[in-house]
Formats: sequence, C-alpha cells, structure tokens
Amino acid sequence: MEGCLLRQRSPLVPAPADDPSWCAEALGTQNALPFTSGIIVRESVKTAYLKEPLVARIDQLASAPWWAARSTSVSLARNLVEYQKHLGPVLRCANSMMFIDPHLDPTRYGYREFGDLIVCAGRRTPAPMIEIHRVCYEGAGSGRELLSADEIERRFRTKLEGAIRAAGLHAQVFVWDDFHDRFLISNLIGISAGPASQRIRHHHGSEEYHALDSSRPRRSRRRAARVRPGEQAACVATPFSDQMTSAL
Repeated sequence: MEGCLLRQRSPLVPAPADDPSWCAEALGTQNALPFTSGIIVRESVKTAYLKEPLVARIDQLASAPWWAARSTSVSLARNLVEYQKHLGPVLRCANSMMFIDPHLDPTRYGYREFGDLIVCAGRRTPAPMIEIHRVCYEGAGSGRELLSADEIERRFRTKLEGAIRAAGLHAQVFVWDDFHDRFLISNLIGISAGPASQRIRHHHGSEEYHALDSSRPRRSRRRAARVRPGEQAACVATPFSDQMTSAL
C-alpha cells in the first residue's frame, strides 16, 4: 500500500484523534481532492453522517450508491477534464506508466492535451518512470508513410519536453514496427483504451476504457506484451534498427 499513498495537508486543526474525526478528515480531503470511491466506517460513526452518501457502514456496504456503481469499464468524453477525472488516481500514485498508442503524436489535434495530462504525474519524489510507445509510421494502407527517428524525436521534444521537465519528469519514447491497440499499463492497473483507429478518426464524442482482468493476468497482458519495453524488435523502417528509443 505504501506506493499508493500520497501526502496531503490535513484539512482539520487539530489533527484527528478518533474514528469520527478521521471520517471528518476524509470528507475534508474529498473536498480538496475528489475521489471516486467512498469512506467505510463502523455503525457508530455512520450515525453522525446519516445524510452523507460517501460514508457507508462496513456491514451495509452493498447498499452504498458508490459501491453499487462500481464498474471495470467507463465511458468518457474526449477532453482533458474527463481524462484527469478518471485517470488522475493512476497518474498521481503509480510508480511506472506505459502510454501505448500506435499513433500518439503530440503535434496532432487529437493529442493536443496529452502534455497537460502527463504532467499530472509530476511534482513528486521519486518521479515515476514514464514510457511512451508508438509505431514508426503514420497513415494507413497506400497512404502509410514511414517517419524518420529525427522527425519523431522532433515532434515529441517540441510539444512535450518543456512541460515534462517543468513537472520534474523524464520520459522515454519507444518506436515499434507495428501494433494496433491502445493501453495504459502501470504498476497499479492495466487499462485498455481500444483501437487507435477510433481515436484518430473521431476527435470528439466518447470512448470506452476497460480495466484489464487481473484474475487472468496472462491473457490480459498478452495483448499488451506486443510492445514490452527493452525487447529487441525488428522495425520496418531501417533507420530505427539502431536507435529504438529517445529520452525526453
């Protein structure tokens, strides 16, 4: 649990000393840094918070609205506020993150807010390990165009390097010959974001994010294993055969 905990200034003075005051502390933290779950307490504490839906008795947990609404999938609009809301806990707490998207390009309109999202993982010590994985081409079919290593590096440095360094972060960009699906893989959770083609063609609307099934780790990770960092992969574009990564 140590890696999942964040230091947060106490909203109460003096500091909590018993169960009711710790519940009040949790509610105060919720006002400062909203979370998507709830607060589990004993019956004696719940009596003081009968009208507070976030506070649930441990013996009546199934009836809590936030508990019943849990899901391994979420539909979110394609905007920064929605991404920060749903991915915020992962970005703030994970020690390592791999952003896997074949066409992730911070110079494209559909990824214009990626820099604003990734800096949510910054300003903490130690800084998390961040990797970005994409393919060595853009376009599809007869319109596919291979990109040089210098061009890919230029795009990432131009749009991301300043923001990443200002947030106290470092990132490595891995370039691969080909893959199709999008994932966010961290030491806390794996998330499937669906085919990249949907992200490229539709800048607006919504998309589905799914937590990878932890009860079947081999099957879940086999799909993401196509872009394992450190694996020696043969790239279609020969310029990448000697230089597969770039550090920001």
